[in-house]
Amino acid sequence: MKYKDIPYFLHNSEFYLNLDPLGEDFDIPFDIPEEIINNMKEFNKIYRTINFFGAKYSDFMKNYWLNNSSEIMKEYFDFTPENQEMFKQLISVNKIIKFYHLIPSDNYIQYGLKNKNEYIAKIQTVYQKNLKNI
Repeated sequence: MKYKDIPYFLHNSEFYLNLDPLGEDFDIPFDIPEEIINNMKEFNKIYRTINFFGAKYSDFMKNYWLNNSSEIMKEYFDFTPENQEMFKQLISVNKIIKFYHLIPSDNYIQYGLKNKNEYIAKIQTVYQKNLKNI
């Protein structure tokens, strides 16, 4: 792969910033996917690529997460009883994001954490139903 062939969404990554623009070609252990996510297979490829490069999660990845969080949680999370409280909080933050349309998404975590207890208390039963359905 050549330096100039690295997609824009990886330009702020540690890997990219440490490359020499005039240096030799280099190999990475997989193909870099397109900047679009339509399904879990593509999400997994982007996730692996971003982690390999040491990049921040891109907006298109965050948007896929917001619209498909249940599917992603089933794929990546351990639903043991010890993790129930964490999932209640995660679902509450996700609902807050969707309800208030908190975009740009870089601000939603701070907002959700600041207000999570209020929203968890208001709709606790909704979260319990969501957890049972997962």
